[in-house]
This record gives sequence, C-alpha cells and structure tokens, in this order.
Amino acid sequence: MLFSSYLPAPVSHPDPSRVDLLRSLVLDFQTAFPDLHFELRLDRRVINAQAILLDDKRCVLIYGGLALHPSLAEASLTFVFLHEAGHHLGTGPRLPFNLSLACDCAADYWATGEGARTLHRSSGRQFEIEEALKELECLMAVRPVPDLQDAEENENCWNRNWSQRRKALRASLLHNGSCELMLSTAKRG
Repeated sequence: MLFSSYLPAPVSHPDPSRVDLLRSLVLDFQTAFPDLHFELRLDRRVINAQAILLDDKRCVLIYGGLALHPSLAEASLTFVFLHEAGHHLGTGPRLPFNLSLACDCAADYWATGEGARTLHRSSGRQFEIEEALKELECLMAVRPVPDLQDAEENENCWNRNWSQRRKALRASLLHNGSCELMLSTAKRG
C-alpha cells in the first residue's frame, strides 16, 4: 500500500489515544495472525505500510506517517493492517517483483473476506469497509500518476487505480468470489 508522501512535520508526541488504538490493533492482529510479526515504526514520517520478509520472518510494517495521519481512524487503519497481512496470507496472483507476496487485488480480497472474518473471530474487532474507504479517500486522491510500465506488468491488478480499487472493494461486500471476479465487476462499474 504505497502512498509515497510524508506527514508535513514530525509528530514528536503522538496523541496517547492514537497510540493506544495502534497498540490495540497490533495486539489484535498478532493474536489473530500469530505467524506474522506486526511492527509500528512511528518515528518514520512516510505515509506507507508494507509486507516484507525480514530475517525469514513475515512482517507487516506500519510507518508513522500513515499510523498517525489525522484523516485516518480505526476503520482505515484496520483495513491497512488486513491488506498488508493479505500480502502474506492471500492466495492468487503474486507481485511480479516478489512472488512470495500476493498482489494488491489478492491482498484486498483476502482482507475483506477471510482476513476480516479471522480478525473478528479472534478479537471481536469489526471491519467497516465503507468507513475505511471514506477515510482513505484523502490519501488516494493525491497519489502520483502511475508509471505505465509498472501498470503493464500486472494488468489484472488495480494497485495503481484508486477508482477501480474502490469499486472492487465495494463489490467485495456483494460477491464471495475470486479477486478476478472483483476486478471484472470494478471494470464494468
């Protein structure tokens, strides 16, 4: 989930209620998905999160610019955690530059389905996709213009097209199919 920008100024003393929410999310996710390692990097201003392998551990890193962004709240942060976990746990198409990770459409599909259900069963935490989409809109609207060469690498993935991605995520509420079904619904919509 690359947003590629920074919070305008460092947050030296984050709001304690935000830090409590973030710690609660990490705890719930670590409990629900014990094979993954979740880590907050609040000292980094970049507005980003990522799924990576570090020392043979599957990790989800959430950076401070995203975690502390004033426009984001529980719904969007929950989605970000689910989406990044979906890169590790989702099935289907893979990222062309790292075949061990599911592509963004597969990560989104996993996040709104199996991931959300597992999280709810484990922690009772509900996931509200419409609220998450509203909160994320401000970040997605300022994304840089996509590099066409990168987009062509995986033309069946909407990772660089917020309009299609938003439609597909909304479609996930209606369909219990594959990410290819979500994508075809988004392209028709």
